[in-house]
Amino acid sequence: MRKLLFLSILYLLPYSLKACSCGRIGICKSRKSAQLVLTGILISTKTNLYKDSLNRKQARHIIHTFKVQHVYKGKVIADTVSLTTPAAHVDCGSYFMLNKSYLIYSELTDQDPTDIFGSGKKVIPYLTTNMCTRTKRNRFLTIYEKSVLTVL
Repeated sequence: MRKLLFLSILYLLPYSLKACSCGRIGICKSRKSAQLVLTGILISTKTNLYKDSLNRKQARHIIHTFKVQHVYKGKVIADTVSLTTPAAHVDCGSYFMLNKSYLIYSELTDQDPTDIFGSGKKVIPYLTTNMCTRTKRNRFLTIYEKSVLTVL
């Protein structure tokens, strides 16, 4: 009986969980959908915790600040850029290491990061990235991708 209950729970579990699922996206399409494409060195991170009004759920977002090295698309007005990403990998959050250089594909969003239940609340637009973009360590940037980004 226990085995049957356990198997039933395992069978239903995947339907109740949300997980990150990404497909492969080409360089041109990724560049087109991004508002900002740049290389930069991670200089700081800050974690923000949010709870809903009933303290039922908690979301974590990390604000990463990068020192800009090169801009392939978009404009920056300072020598640093801050990007927000979900903290959890199941939410497609990107993982960055301090003092490492990255190629970043970033989008502008006005979705409230505290809006856990999707009510559509809007905020002042901010930059975000996630693991479903082509964001990667600079050392994994191929000559081909760099040349395509430079030419476009």
